[in-house]
Amino acid sequence: MLDAGKISIIVIIIIINGLFYKYFIKTYFVKRNMTGNQSAVVKNNGQLLKATQRLNARNLHVLNNKIYSISDFEAYFVGLIEGDGCFSITKKGIYLTYELSLEMSIRDIQLLYKLRKILGIGIVSPRKDRPDMANLRIKNKKHLKSIILPIFDKYPMLTNKEFTYQWFRKNLLDNVVNYDKLEAKGSVPLIYSSDKKSKDYKLTMERISVILSTKYFESWLVGFIEAEGCFSMYNSESINDKVISFSISQTNAYEVIEAIRIYLSITSNVNTDSTNNSEIKTESKRGIENVVKYLGQNRVKLLGYKRLQFILFLKAIRVTNRYNHINVPVNY
Repeated sequence: MLDAGKISIIVIIIIINGLFYKYFIKTYFVKRNMTGNQSAVVKNNGQLLKATQRLNARNLHVLNNKIYSISDFEAYFVGLIEGDGCFSITKKGIYLTYELSLEMSIRDIQLLYKLRKILGIGIVSPRKDRPDMANLRIKNKKHLKSIILPIFDKYPMLTNKEFTYQWFRKNLLDNVVNYDKLEAKGSVPLIYSSDKKSKDYKLTMERISVILSTKYFESWLVGFIEAEGCFSMYNSESINDKVISFSISQTNAYEVIEAIRIYLSITSNVNTDSTNNSEIKTESKRGIENVVKYLGQNRVKLLGYKRLQFILFLKAIRVTNRYNHINVPVNY
């Protein structure tokens, strides 16, 4: 027979073991399910989206240690899409296919996989007809509505691609599935002009002012540079030294390119060619210094192959006499 003292000790042990078991289940299995590869199941779609966003935000710096919040990532992503992405509605028989695609060099396929991991949606694949290119494609209409549209509604695009997005958005939300019901896209207004005598010049300047006052422009621009920026170095016989340059361009985007020029305090003018492609390019000491300072101090960093280009760009600056006054970041 057990006496009262022994019974008390056994009861205490059972209670302790029960508490430990409860703690173990809570801290190991629950935590593992919430932070593992599979998302937590939430019945309400709104709650599921919020939970997914929280997981993504928490995992961002685990993925790259460079983007620090979901807001920074979303603005960066919009800028990247404005450079190399496309919203499209295509005819498939009598039906329609909705798609957001991001096409980049095969060198950036790891960036595409990284974006897919952060977003939690989409398919990454090399192009069959062009093995030097790769795509991130998002076709699932539920994903487009619940994950993609909220990003682009919160951070509107700054180029004329915004008009295409609004057409895409309206037809998607109106659940247009038949080709004969598709609302016409309409023509994209091209009002910008760099000619001060033009009647459109005032409208152009107003639009540039709006772009520069956009709160997410700082993060957006990193994504746009990821897509459209170019860092280059070459030897110059005339000065017996390396010449380093930064350029960025896009077609039908004079206002955005001019806004970038002003934001980075680049003194060279925007050049627009016969195809309406606008470009700024700087080789000046001050211009290069401003680009390095902007990218070096920005909390959002380049993530793809352009990051490697920029690191090599910084390395060249360090050993080039012409630019030795520039304070080059030690790490990027």
